[in-house]
Amino acid sequence: MSSDTQNYFPQPEETLTHEELNVEVPTEWPRFLEDSLFESTTTELAYSMEVKEEMAKLAVLGVMSTACQGLFDVEYPDSNIKVPMSLMTCTVAGSSERKTTLKKWTDQPITDFEIALAERRKQQASEAHRLYKNWKIKISALEKALSKAVTKGSEKENIINIESQITELQSAEPTTHKNIRIIYKNATPGALALSLYENFPYAFLSSSESGNLLNGPTFRDMYIFNSIYSGSTITIDRSSQPSFVLHEPRLSICLMLQPAAMDRFLDKKGREANDNGFLSRFLFIRPEAMAGNRTNERPPIAEHVEQNFYSRVKELLSKSLSSFENGESRQAIMFTSTAKVLWKALFNSIECQIIEGGIYHYAKEHASKLMENITRVAGIIHAFEGYEGDISSNTLEYSYKFCRKCSQHYLEHLAEEPEIVTLTNLMVQDIGRLAEPTYYGYRFKKSLFQQRGNSKLRKIKSRKLALDTLEKLGHLKTPSHTGGDYEFRNTVWTTNKPEIKNGEEITISELPLWRDQALVEVDNRGRYFPERIITSPDLGFV
Repeated sequence: MSSDTQNYFPQPEETLTHEELNVEVPTEWPRFLEDSLFESTTTELAYSMEVKEEMAKLAVLGVMSTACQGLFDVEYPDSNIKVPMSLMTCTVAGSSERKTTLKKWTDQPITDFEIALAERRKQQASEAHRLYKNWKIKISALEKALSKAVTKGSEKENIINIESQITELQSAEPTTHKNIRIIYKNATPGALALSLYENFPYAFLSSSESGNLLNGPTFRDMYIFNSIYSGSTITIDRSSQPSFVLHEPRLSICLMLQPAAMDRFLDKKGREANDNGFLSRFLFIRPEAMAGNRTNERPPIAEHVEQNFYSRVKELLSKSLSSFENGESRQAIMFTSTAKVLWKALFNSIECQIIEGGIYHYAKEHASKLMENITRVAGIIHAFEGYEGDISSNTLEYSYKFCRKCSQHYLEHLAEEPEIVTLTNLMVQDIGRLAEPTYYGYRFKKSLFQQRGNSKLRKIKSRKLALDTLEKLGHLKTPSHTGGDYEFRNTVWTTNKPEIKNGEEITISELPLWRDQALVEVDNRGRYFPERIITSPDLGFV
């Protein structure tokens, strides 16, 4: 969230659980409404091109944000704070993951719009040139008449009349149409900002092979992109050329690059990009590889799906251009009353996870931008789908789930490992190394780790954090009395869903993921066991 909104709500005293919010971070990527443009398009793309669903969703969202950003802003609940609908997205995937194919399809309606617009502008330019030429002739004739009248000492009224005609004609100077460009493949920050200033202030920086882009001069001055992301008016100072003021620009960014290129960027500029919040503004994914797991049948994309998506993009772009040329203001989209309550609860839930030991403790910049990205995605989906009224709680809930999945990828691949994850993994290792084995798992007393445990777990605060996390994950039973034994097992104990699910809010590599566990009945008692164990032919339960 931008700096002026980070303290919009006070720090809550305790974390709201997802059960209290009635919103869970999903194990798999969430799905929006089946008949929506967004869901039908991304599902069709993923199926036809055999790419990961989240990869299709992020590419489509980038285009949707570009189509909407010139017409709408989103207003925070119960405030006058408005944020743009622009998005910055980044997909890291290998060379055989069909990034270029996917990007070409999703960007095509913007390319088509630019081509059609350029053709119209070419025809208009000829007429504009003719009008301008005639205007110059009239101005020249009046200036000659004025010069002649002054030289001959004509009456004052005659001179004033000629001057008045010149003034009136000068105010009616024919305007030439600006060069409307939306998609940029490569540009330095200064050149991009100047183009937004001189021509059209709504743009899309898009590339399916962004390695050279990210590691080259384009992102040399990351602060410019941070400023444009906020959508506020910014001043661009230049030493060799005149400075200029860029009023409320809108820029969506959609980068796709290979892992080696991202690693190169992180090695070179990772610390700077994290410290200044540049990377925190991105919705980031690093999907599992599809290469080697495809059928390669490649059915064509349904014609009506393509037509509906392309038409909607072009319609919104056309309205954006018309609104800009007519000097119209963007429409502020708000949340319903129910969605406002949910928004505040989600905001507070994320804020609580920034505290020491929380999953965002070492990714504060990312957490501060997370709710803003959730808000933007909700606004984009609402506007692009053409929904009437305010943003619903259902749309907000989907946006939260989607952005939290992106956040998992960010934490895993871009941020430092949270302390809570490090300590919990070490505790699981120490339990296996030091605790007393039982039929179900292990038994131990808390004091076991005080002298013999990993050095990072010898502090009472660290041990408590790790043990509390294991309990919330459902793998640990605390003793019923002081000095009693703790009981640990690799699988979840309870028939109820744990407070935290492994692989969702956090990922503890030493434990099985929640998605790999299933509830089975054993002697009329429900227990969760990893699915890979359930399918084992020699499995025995007690």
